[in-house]
Amino acid sequence: MRCVIDFIIEDKIIIEFKTKDYITKEDYYQVKRYLITLNLELGILVNFRQKRLAPKRVLNSFYYQNKK
Repeated sequence: MRCVIDFIIEDKIIIEFKTKDYITKEDYYQVKRYLITLNLELGILVNFRQKRLAPKRVLNSFYYQNKK
C-alpha cells in the first residue's frame, strides 16, 4: 500500500483526511511517520465520517528546528 500525504500547509503542517467510522492508532502513527520523515512539527488528523468534526493534533516529539 502506498501512502500519500493529503496536504502540506506552508511546509509546516500536515493535514490528513479520513472517511472512516473511527480513527485508529494506525492512522495516528501514519501521520506521526510523515512528521518524522519530513521533520515537521504539527499534523492534523480529520475524520469526515463522524457527526461532528473533531480534528486531532499530532505532534512530532522528534522535531528538530534548524537554527540559522
